[in-house]
Amino acid sequence: MGNCFAGASANDPDGQINQSISNHMQLAQKDASNAHNVLLLGPGDSGKSTILKQMMCIHGIMSTHDHRRLIVEKVVEYMVILCKYSRDLNILLTSADNEDGADTVNASLEYMLSLPSPCDINIEIAAHMKRLWAASGIQSTLAQREKYRIQIPDNVAYFFDERLDDIASESYEPTFEDYIRMRFRTTGVHGQKFQVSFGGDGQRIPLNEHGAGVASVSGREAPSSSASGTAANAGAGKPPVSLLPQDSGHKSASAGATIVHTFNVIDVGGQRAERKKWINHLSDNVEAVIYVVAISEYDMTCFEDSNTLRLHEALTLFADVLKKGFMQDKSVTIFFNKYDLFQEKLKDPEQATIDEFFDDFPADAKNPRNADDVVEFVYKKFVALYNEAHTSSISPPHFHCTYALDTEQVDKLMVGMQTDLIKRNLKRIAGF
Repeated sequence: MGNCFAGASANDPDGQINQSISNHMQLAQKDASNAHNVLLLGPGDSGKSTILKQMMCIHGIMSTHDHRRLIVEKVVEYMVILCKYSRDLNILLTSADNEDGADTVNASLEYMLSLPSPCDINIEIAAHMKRLWAASGIQSTLAQREKYRIQIPDNVAYFFDERLDDIASESYEPTFEDYIRMRFRTTGVHGQKFQVSFGGDGQRIPLNEHGAGVASVSGREAPSSSASGTAANAGAGKPPVSLLPQDSGHKSASAGATIVHTFNVIDVGGQRAERKKWINHLSDNVEAVIYVVAISEYDMTCFEDSNTLRLHEALTLFADVLKKGFMQDKSVTIFFNKYDLFQEKLKDPEQATIDEFFDDFPADAKNPRNADDVVEFVYKKFVALYNEAHTSSISPPHFHCTYALDTEQVDKLMVGMQTDLIKRNLKRIAGF
């Protein structure tokens, strides 16, 4: 079978990354009938890698200990960045009601800016970070992260409000929440192989009933209820309804022999510079696409381009991939990620609404502060692009809303996708 991406010559500057992709595909296809390639796509900062972390957690192959050093260094780096922008923007660090005087807080700022990079943490550094985090000027700087495109993740408050004392401890061991909340930008191509057992009835066997082996194909940079649906009734003005199974799909293996299927999940960099390395090498050896969109960032611009909205960027990338015919006859699922932040934003009267950025939002019929109305509006935009590119398709994209800590939801979605892929394979083998 061919590769997911076309090959590149040794003289091609992108040859190394293309070879990496090819290697992932070949490793996953030693038993082609039971191997399934799944591609994670989406623009930068959409949360693709977080979804993959969830998959690793579900299959029991993640180690939070391996991430201790990286998490510690990132937390220190976040405060250094906030200090730098506070100084560069001439933001007054303290107000009259601060317990620490301006001289003390400014001394902490200079201390943080003098640290080497990367830097470990200790009690002294943590004390400076606490003092700065309590300063009104640092909070003001963070509040302007979108305006000045400050490279700080949207959940940095979690680490400074809740985890700083533990992180500064010599005995610190990252929790799963630390691991899942920490953001590491994906560069290049990374693959993870999951082996899942299915009974003779075609249903997944729970890991506690059958210890299926799982193996990593490669490393990475770092070793609620939710809405869901399909396009089936999107045109009827009603929230779409999911066609994927809503239960876990777990059944006993008593119906027949156990079959092990391999799911090779490929995560590619979503930033524009990374995108250029893989978008022209798409071909047909992928069975499923998970397209991740940060639904909470409808009002934010790209870090690479302060004039382009992130949601516009997500739609443009989706259209570009569709134009290459890559999603034809594949299982396509759209993940509207960061749904928890999205809901919080809609409830805040100080936050802008989507109709301020999209003139075609039907504000006369829909509520721009209603999560279901906004999701339906955005979803229809993706469906319109899909239908325009694939006029004969009878299987439009599914959509689901999820967020960083929603492991149970990701597990349900994986069960549905895995079952769907196996059924597709059986039909193909049977000649249906």
